[in-house]
Amino acid sequence: MSSPSTSVLIASCRPAALARCLDSLAAQAMPADEVIVAWQGGDTATRNAALAAARSGLPVRTVHSPDIGVVPAENAALDAAVGEIVLLIDDDAVAPPDWLARHLDHYRNPRVGAVGGPFTNVGSDGIPFSTRTAEPVGTITWYGKPYGNMSDQPLSWRLRPPTPVHHLAGGNMSLR
Repeated sequence: MSSPSTSVLIASCRPAALARCLDSLAAQAMPADEVIVAWQGGDTATRNAALAAARSGLPVRTVHSPDIGVVPAENAALDAAVGEIVLLIDDDAVAPPDWLARHLDHYRNPRVGAVGGPFTNVGSDGIPFSTRTAEPVGTITWYGKPYGNMSDQPLSWRLRPPTPVHHLAGGNMSLR
């Protein structure tokens, strides 16, 4: 069975961070079919960083969101995406080499519609935030408030089997 086609979406406004993210996507064991960077407003430096990655062989396309903000930029990228699986990653994230393959592995089950993963926040000083062992993970209250530990989890939690959740963190997620 062949893997579904993939589109990785990145809403960006930080060219230096974006370059590191794109480097990590270029190093994936299973490469993406396309990487779409949505640059915002007059931020041509971010657009130029994405175009530089495209010149290095990464299948990058850029789209422009005249409105500034993550949601308008992600919507612009989503409108341009053609992949069967759409993955979202933050522009300041560095994906491990098996990131895309691990997401796709879950889609072998036709009942899976979305996949999320943990991420570790890092301060401006480069030091990771403290780990949090709070449970539950990915829950929404009856009145619509999301809560649950979606980031800065202990590394041992990454060995847990997948579990159904009510919501996913937008910095590391995918959708069928």
